[in-house]
Amino acid sequence: MPEPVRNTLQKVSLTIQPGARFTLTEFGLAYTGRVVFEGQAAKLYAETLLDRPIGEGRGNEQRAQNPYVVRTLPGGKLEFSDPTGAYPEPVPLKRVEQKN
Repeated sequence: MPEPVRNTLQKVSLTIQPGARFTLTEFGLAYTGRVVFEGQAAKLYAETLLDRPIGEGRGNEQRAQNPYVVRTLPGGKLEFSDPTGAYPEPVPLKRVEQKN
């Protein structure tokens, strides 16, 4: 597989927005949904994939029922995991501040 393609597939990009919403891109696929904060963790429940509702007989109901998890670690670091998917082991996230 060419390196640029491999790098795109390995990249995870996450934006948590006001109003407890998120946008996540993994494997080049964009998900959006709601965020539920629980202590030092945030659970991300996907509602759309590529701007289309998840579920409704599309074969991706498991994604809607099993949230991604983002945990805050000591020192303000973050880790991302998908316990039932491609990232069962935590992946460190790099925090990027938004420019206003």
